[in-house]
Amino acid sequence: MEDFKDKVAFITGGASGVGLGQAKVLAGLGVKVVLADIRQDHLDQALAWFRERALPAHGIRLDITDRAAFVRAADETGRVFGAVQLLFNTAGVSAFGPLEKSTYDDYDWMMGVNFGGVVNGIQTFVPRMIACGEGGHIVNTASLGAFNSNDPAGIYCASKFAVRGLTEALRGALAKYNIGVSFCAGIARSPSIQGVPRGPTRATHASHPACAPQTSTPTLRRRHSPGRRLSATPGIR
Repeated sequence: MEDFKDKVAFITGGASGVGLGQAKVLAGLGVKVVLADIRQDHLDQALAWFRERALPAHGIRLDITDRAAFVRAADETGRVFGAVQLLFNTAGVSAFGPLEKSTYDDYDWMMGVNFGGVVNGIQTFVPRMIACGEGGHIVNTASLGAFNSNDPAGIYCASKFAVRGLTEALRGALAKYNIGVSFCAGIARSPSIQGVPRGPTRATHASHPACAPQTSTPTLRRRHSPGRRLSATPGIR
């Protein structure tokens, strides 16, 4: 894709870190951007930046593990800007610690956000993109952990391997619809780590504010990980 003018982009984790970086680059190319993020304070700060520059942006508070909320977010996007041509599944979380001391909850949390969040984005938007017949592009942001794994980050890496595998398969599946699919992995500067308690509301299923909960599984150090490679660049292939 080379022509970005007046396209619509939906970006998970779009209010900070890499997601916000993607949104700023895309807006500079003439794209109307939707920032989906669980942190309302981050959304407020990010949207102020776009307003100051008279760039079209809309914020939606979204837990990417909530499938019904994802559908509502897609509907809202359609009402505000129209059909989405660019989907950026950027939000993710991470945790590090002895793999043998991990719990089912640790697996559910990371797989639910890192892989399940990508699945939810795809399941919500791909049928709409196909139905519109305008083509488009999907960017799934992961990590170098999608290529190399190790004990302290075993669950995290497993979730990223899953994203990579799905992305590679999706690229072939959507080519006939003129929908490109890319996988981005790398290292980038991320915001400061902020403590977020993790309770039954699963408040840490978010986009980016790093978290190191003190209330469960003390052997694992959890954080949100917004800092990854900027993938919104001219000439998406």
